[in-house]
Amino acid sequence: MTTANISFLRTAGLLACLSPALLTGCARMHTSPVAANPAPSINGPLDRAADKVSNAWTLLVTENAAIHPPKGGSPILPPALAKAVPLTWTGPIAPAVSKLGKLAGYQYIPQGKAPAAPVIVHLSGTHSLFRDLREIAVQAGKRADLTVNARTRKIVLRYTGAQ
Repeated sequence: MTTANISFLRTAGLLACLSPALLTGCARMHTSPVAANPAPSINGPLDRAADKVSNAWTLLVTENAAIHPPKGGSPILPPALAKAVPLTWTGPIAPAVSKLGKLAGYQYIPQGKAPAAPVIVHLSGTHSLFRDLREIAVQAGKRADLTVNARTRKIVLRYTGAQ
């Protein structure tokens, strides 16, 4: 055998060995789709945890507002709001604000739709009208806003619609 024949046989043998490997690389792979296992929803537990945190922050803010007076001391009050009156009240917020407004000589203005379940507040003791109004605002929380304007002599109770 000549060197040309040997070289040809080597090349042919190498080509015969490599052709299945080369042709396999061109073959299309048919994979069957695999159904993904859906992960259990974590939105429910996350929502509940977020609600608990929000409620805890609201409670903390309410307690801090009730325990710690505003920095800088008490505001300078008009005599009508500085007047101390004995008042014991447990019930809906609107009549309490209206009564305090009448005692101060202020006009009471309700705004917004009152909630189906009334906002209940509790007052007891002899305090300034301003302190009682501030206590009502703290107890109302996010459900209602209370604004007192000494210049116009108006007290506005605005229901926010929050629960």
